[in-house]
Amino acid sequence: MSVIGIDFGNQNCFVATARAGGIELILNDYSMRDTPAYVSFHERNRSMGVSARSNLAGNLMNTVFNFKRLLGRKFRDPMVQEELKYIPYSVIETADGGIGVKVSYMEKDSVFTPEQVVGMFLGKLKAISEADLKVPVSDCVISVPVYFTDIERRALLTAAQIGGLNVLRLMNEPTAVALCYGLYAQELPDANQPARNVVFIDVGYATTQMSAVGFNKGKLKVLGAVVDPTLGGRNFDYTLVNHFADAFKKQYKIDVYTNKRALMRLRDECEKLKKMMSSIGNEIPLNIECFMNDKDVHGKMKRDDFEALIADELVRLEEKMRELVDVCKLDGVDRVEIVGGSVRIPAIKALIKKVFGVEPSTSLNQDEAVSRGCAIQCAILSPTLKVKEFAVADVISYGIEVRYGDKTGARQTEVFPKNHEFPFTKVVTFSRNEPFSLDAHYSGNQSIPHSDSWIGKFQIHDVVPTPGEATTKVRVKTRVGLNGMFAVTGAYREEIVLVEDSAPAVQVQPMDTDQAPNEGAENQTKMDVDEKKEDVKKTKKQSKQIELRVEAVYPEYPPKKVQEFVETEMEMRSQDKAEKEKADARNALEEYIYEYREKISESGPYYEFVTEKDRERFGNMLRSSEDWLYSEGEDQPKSAYAAKLNELKDFGAPVANRYKESQDRDTIFEDWLRYLQLTRKAVDSYNTGDEKFSHIDNADIQKVAKAVEDKQRWIEEKMAAQKRLARHVDPAVTVAQIKKEREGMESLVNPILNKPKPAAPKPPPEQPKKADEAPPSNGNEAGEPADIPMDTQ
Repeated sequence: MSVIGIDFGNQNCFVATARAGGIELILNDYSMRDTPAYVSFHERNRSMGVSARSNLAGNLMNTVFNFKRLLGRKFRDPMVQEELKYIPYSVIETADGGIGVKVSYMEKDSVFTPEQVVGMFLGKLKAISEADLKVPVSDCVISVPVYFTDIERRALLTAAQIGGLNVLRLMNEPTAVALCYGLYAQELPDANQPARNVVFIDVGYATTQMSAVGFNKGKLKVLGAVVDPTLGGRNFDYTLVNHFADAFKKQYKIDVYTNKRALMRLRDECEKLKKMMSSIGNEIPLNIECFMNDKDVHGKMKRDDFEALIADELVRLEEKMRELVDVCKLDGVDRVEIVGGSVRIPAIKALIKKVFGVEPSTSLNQDEAVSRGCAIQCAILSPTLKVKEFAVADVISYGIEVRYGDKTGARQTEVFPKNHEFPFTKVVTFSRNEPFSLDAHYSGNQSIPHSDSWIGKFQIHDVVPTPGEATTKVRVKTRVGLNGMFAVTGAYREEIVLVEDSAPAVQVQPMDTDQAPNEGAENQTKMDVDEKKEDVKKTKKQSKQIELRVEAVYPEYPPKKVQEFVETEMEMRSQDKAEKEKADARNALEEYIYEYREKISESGPYYEFVTEKDRERFGNMLRSSEDWLYSEGEDQPKSAYAAKLNELKDFGAPVANRYKESQDRDTIFEDWLRYLQLTRKAVDSYNTGDEKFSHIDNADIQKVAKAVEDKQRWIEEKMAAQKRLARHVDPAVTVAQIKKEREGMESLVNPILNKPKPAAPKPPPEQPKKADEAPPSNGNEAGEPADIPMDTQ
């Protein structure tokens, strides 16, 4: 099991994973690091990512993009109505006021929710990750913009469930960038030292986000964040689009806005022009051939003129930068890191230096930093990996209040103010004598980029007054969790009860006053104390917590509806798989026809390995299959293509086999002959008394010699037989037969020639001499004469 981090962008998405060597980007099925956020619907299947983006012009009305900004919203939402200007496909209002994406799929009109479309795309990212990592993928961390409310975050979690992903955390995009920076930052201050303040500025395709973060060793704390949800690179692109559309209308008398395909082409060209102007200050031409009404159009733009056109957007950016300084009360910053595609514009870099007084730093990968940060967070949260711990304290973008009512009227209490740290839990206390409900809303004194400020409704059950009192204390546990979403996690009431408390007591009995003082010395010298220890039952008051049942209702799809979405997605995924297998079978047949037509031609390698008659017959079969493929075979089941291919292979396989045998046979024969020559030399060495083989029995050597002669004769016979045959005839001996014969010989020869020599016997160990032993002598004792043999003659 592997973990991934997903940068879910509006235009492109990046996926990173944590491996032993660090954080790596996952390549998609086109070996690209970024995957366009596009989903395209066709008559029989769907395409996503690169293929959907590349076919946008040909399937414009059925290709869905910019769907991230539709999540969790109603059709009448002002942001949705603004977004409709940028999308060519059909968006309708559903019966419940929601958004429906209307496309043609499976030869009929279909309507999908934005959550379903996002779920489809996340499922594609999951499949890409599994193909690259070669393991199942489930756990992930997904990035979200800072401005996403609870409704949008819950919608994204629903989409992830549809896509088959288990989300460990939804992470704010600037916080993910900060984590990517902090984990690898050098020489961060200790916990007891002032934090290093770093500003992160992300100008993405449709949103601008900025945050200030304080860093210490092993932790980061977000000081504050600001966002402009409608300002990004797209604004700069469409500023150019509007400029050139007006110019073309005057010069060429064409209205770009009446043709959606032309508008998309112009948008793409303006995006390219914008990127070129980031690095080139001179005037740059814009040329589009056959743009509209068979007319070629031409234009030009200079960086200074472009910056004049986007002056209003630059003012908005500067205002957001100064707002961040005010919100976070920044006296100064140590560093400003920039990410996102549009921060490459020189005018934006100049603004950053003007406001913060430092040059913007580009030490982070501007496109991949978010996905890398998400992958790091996923690795930290996952129980399957062990990584360096790094604590993350984020802040909520909007204040949260709970509203409730009693006999005195409606009230509200702000539980979490704006820029409050999360994850965090707070306990709110109420005095109640019956069940009650709470409504969570975003605080009314702020502006949120959503038409609905409602977060959820929570019904607190089983509330009764404390015995003997009119009310009871109800403590409600509220929490903003890892995903940045508000919830009531529990509630309990406190009841005072009497409990028994056993403790030893000491009884003191006073002296009898009627007793005479002179009665016994003992009684006169001490008090008569009768100490008795006995258990005295006492009672004390104790607070008892009684859990209360909490029923929560959130603005999200019910589980039954989500399950329907999951089942629908599984059906569409099965259809896509079946269509892919059918397309693969069709392509395999087409490739086989073209390949073998070339190979059996006069200049092809198979020409000599098939007779003239069979060549003509096989060529007719190939032509017939090709004609069928481009007529009635255009749309056939997978089995039909497989049957055609097998029919061709039955004829073509023997030809290919004869060619392959001819390529391999001579090489194998030559290699085997060299082996026989070496074996024969070993036998000759034995016969000449070579010590190397002296330990081998003569009978075994004779077996080797006989095997060499037999196989030499077998090879010569087969080679001679093969030379007598034409190339289009099946071979006299196959490569498999040759290998089998050689393996049989080697199993006999190798154990004999490689037989190890027996080990030489070890000499007996020398006995050590005793220290008191005398050296050997000819005498029996010291000083005695030796025995000298007498001469008997």
